[in-house]
Amino acid sequence: MAGLLRGAKLADPRARRAATKAHASLRAWTPSKRPPRPDTLRIMTTARAPEISDADVLRETLDALEMPPHGLRRWFADDRAFCEGHGGRRVYGELLALLDECETELAKREGEGG
Repeated sequence: MAGLLRGAKLADPRARRAATKAHASLRAWTPSKRPPRPDTLRIMTTARAPEISDADVLRETLDALEMPPHGLRRWFADDRAFCEGHGGRRVYGELLALLDECETELAKREGEGG
């Protein structure tokens, strides 16, 4: 969005106001201060489909992204750097745990040759 506001010229003032307002609301967003729920992923996956493990869901999700491993690693590194710079595990504990799991899965794939 910031690139949109900086790089592109929005001819319609209404479009410019809408884009500016949307950008301001994104910048004002802050993560929840509630403690993370350790069972969140389990509720979303295995409780609804007990035959699918969390590891299987993660593998399928990484495959569905259709990105090469180096692209995924770079994306995960960018996300990790943001999280570490904005409160770390105290604020982004669940996201950082997910990034750890994703990186572990990528390392397993490398070890298996695929």
